Amino acid sequence: NIPLNYNVARGRYHKYVESLHAKYGEIVRVGYNQVSVSNLGELRRILSTHDFRKGQMYEDNGIIAVNSFSATDPATSNTKRRQIGNSYSLPSVRLYEDKVLEHGVLSLMGNWNSQLADAKKKKKTLVNFYYGFHGLAFDIIGVLGFGNSFGIVSTGDTTIINQVRKALNVGILQTSLPLGKYIHRLFRDMVNSRNALAENIMNTIKKRQRESAAAKASGKNDSVYVDVLQRLVNAHDPLTGEKLDDESVKAEMVIMLAAGTDTTSNTLAWAT
Repeated sequence: NIPLNYNVARGRYHKYVESLHAKYGEIVRVGYNQVSVSNLGELRRILSTHDFRKGQMYEDNGIIAVNSFSATDPATSNTKRRQIGNSYSLPSVRLYEDKVLEHGVLSLMGNWNSQLADAKKKKKTLVNFYYGFHGLAFDIIGVLGFGNSFGIVSTGDTTIINQVRKALNVGILQTSLPLGKYIHRLFRDMVNSRNALAENIMNTIKKRQRESAAAKASGKNDSVYVDVLQRLVNAHDPLTGEKLDDESVKAEMVIMLAAGTDTTSNTLAWAT
């Protein structure tokens, strides 16, 4: 996998794979035991069945426990999806809309309006749509998954973005390099960021659990917390009653940050 890992490390993975498809066709081997498929029909067939399992690298990320995205075993995947299904169901999403509007859309509009107002004085300004949408995605996940907005759009503080990027880089290095498990000795800053992110998430979970317990003890219902975090804390398999443990809740929260930010900002920027 030397050519593949080299291009991953240089941030040229997509260009490398595109060049292989251009040369060899819609289905091409990109590395040892790794295949890339660019045919839409075949991709739909692969994603619609458990006959084609995800590679072990999804679970060997060195960051978080097996989750709804990384599970390679069909039975485990089905259990995870049943457990978290209510968190992202259409009725739940409708309940989140006010927070999405307030902490996402209106916050970003206010930021851009402020920049445009300053532009009248300076005669010009630069509005970066991608950065705006990126902050919007993180802030929405913050308020829904962590109980509070990260305030990226309003303050410009990108601490959480940097932590997530470094944590993901550690995972990529650990899964792509032969001696990846020793990576903590070489990239201390990235590992410290990963650990800080993990600690922050676990503290958030414990805080919400305490708040829920206090609400119930006072005769209130924890349904006052209308967000993804509460639904993950309460998540259970409707067939067996099996609950998500804290490590599993943490894993789902990491996936929200890792898989729900760049994808959202890229899509919105492209559509704009």
